[in-house]
Order: sequence, then structure tokens, then C-alpha cells
Amino acid sequence: MAPLCMTASELEHETKQDFRHFRSRRMRAVLSALRECEVSEPNAIQIDTLRKALITWKSADPKEFDNRTDNGKTVERLFMELGLNPNLIEAVPELNAYVISLGRSNANVGQRPAVTFVRQPGSVIDYMVELEEHGKRAAVLVIDMQATNGVIVLNDNTPEGFTTRYNHRTVAENQAEVLGFACAYGFPVINITTGNNPTLDLLSREFPSVGNGLIQYSKISNNACEGTDTKTGQSLDLVLDTQAWEAEKRLVVMGFDANQCVKGTIFGSLPSNGRPYIQGLLDLGYTVITSRSLLASSLRPLDHDTWGPMSGAIWSL
Repeated sequence: MAPLCMTASELEHETKQDFRHFRSRRMRAVLSALRECEVSEPNAIQIDTLRKALITWKSADPKEFDNRTDNGKTVERLFMELGLNPNLIEAVPELNAYVISLGRSNANVGQRPAVTFVRQPGSVIDYMVELEEHGKRAAVLVIDMQATNGVIVLNDNTPEGFTTRYNHRTVAENQAEVLGFACAYGFPVINITTGNNPTLDLLSREFPSVGNGLIQYSKISNNACEGTDTKTGQSLDLVLDTQAWEAEKRLVVMGFDANQCVKGTIFGSLPSNGRPYIQGLLDLGYTVITSRSLLASSLRPLDHDTWGPMSGAIWSL
């Protein structure tokens, strides 16, 4: 195959400046793959890698793709040369952000709230970029992404929930990208843990420093809204209330296990063994932003009764 119609330098030059020079990992992968093809005759593996990178970028970050490429026109000829039609590549549901908000609280009758799910046109980072462009913020909650000596610790001893891939990236890698953006642009991070196991290195190295955007919170049960931090004695609601909120209190939520600790923290915990219903973040007035690609669940589907339209099969390219 002859040299391609576009080089990585040309793509960088011809695309619009992104928000404060931020590039998603998917866009960086396209540029890297394009550089590998800058030889006299790129081979089949190099071309296939570039095809997948372009598909991944457009399907995972459609808003970034449109904003950076004048609605795709700049790279349209590159797609066509590779036998791809950009108009037929759609966003993948498991990669889109969902905004979850309270429809009606049922806490007084010991039931989880009625909830509204609104699927966004792009990823969680697309959503965070839009917030930043309007001078707004969201706190980022990381729930129970813990490890011992770099080895992932799960209650059921199955690591697949962390290594499940969405768009060729593991849940933890997708989480790390969100944390990298949060740290770069001043979104506060609350790292919620159980016990003494440290957070996975892949994530903790993306954290801001304690006191400069990072809050450590140690919970006592599956639902982080129950009880208080084991070290400070503060409730999670009180910790979150110290943040500078706008009219809508927004939380980007990620973690493990989507069907236990994450579910309980967001949607509340049902009465059990004489214990009353414990309110979750939605009951407490918070709006949650998350994505299937940020939720580890040990290869189990998301529970349909709580996650609604977000529950579904694992997708991979």
C-alpha cells in the first residue's frame, strides 16, 4: 500500500485546538498509529491498527472527534482511504456517559428511589470538558478500587471485573483517564476505601495530592453514605458538602463492585436484619455521572433493577 494521504503532523495541524490542549487516549492512539504508518509501504498490521484506532476514537469520544475535526470533515479522506465510512460508525452505549438523577425518593417506605437515566452523546470526559468550559465542576468518587502489593483485591477473588475491556481498555485504564483529567483541571477527587488495602497503583498515581484536590474516605459498609469516616468521624455527605457546588451537586462515580458497594452508595441500601433503609447519594440530592466502562462488576451484568438502561452485555471492538 502506498503512503497514506495524511500524516500525524498534518492531522495535528489541521484539527482544531482541543480544550486546553487535552487529548483523549483514543486521539493519542490515532496519532501514534498514524506515525507508525509513515513509511514507504505500511504493512497490513499497521493499517489495521490505524483503522481500529480511528473507529475507537470516533465511537468512544464522538464529541471530541467532532470538535477536533470540524465534524469529521478533516479526516474524512483518511477514513475513506482505509475503506471506512465515518457516518456509519456510531457511539457505543457502554462508553457513553449517563446522568442519573432522583425522580422520587422512597426512603420513607424503605425502598430505593425512582431514578431518571439520561444518556449523553459522548463519554464522561466529554461531559467533564463541557462542565469546565462553562466554569462548572463535579467531584470524582472512586469506590473500593483497592490492591495489595499491586495485586487487585476482590471480595469474590475474581479479577475479571477490573480487566474487562471496553474499547480495548480495561475498566481501571478508563478510570485512570478520567482521574488524569480531574487532576489536570481541578476537579476534586474523593477516594473511598474499605479497610487498609491501598488503591490500585494505576489509579493512585493519577490522584492529586491530599489537601490539593484529594480527600481520602474510609467507609464502614457497602454503602459509603452509612456511618462516618473511620478516621475523621465525618459523614460522606458532610465531606461532599465542603465542595464548591453550583445549583446542581454533581458526582462522577466509578469503582467496584458495581452491584454491591457502588450500587448501595448511589441508590441506597434496602432494610436488612432489622437495619432500616440507608439513603444513597441520589436520596441525598446528588446527581451522578457514570459510564459502564468505569464500573467493575466481575464480569457480571449490571443489576437491571437498579441500573436500568445501563445494564447490558459487555462490548468489545
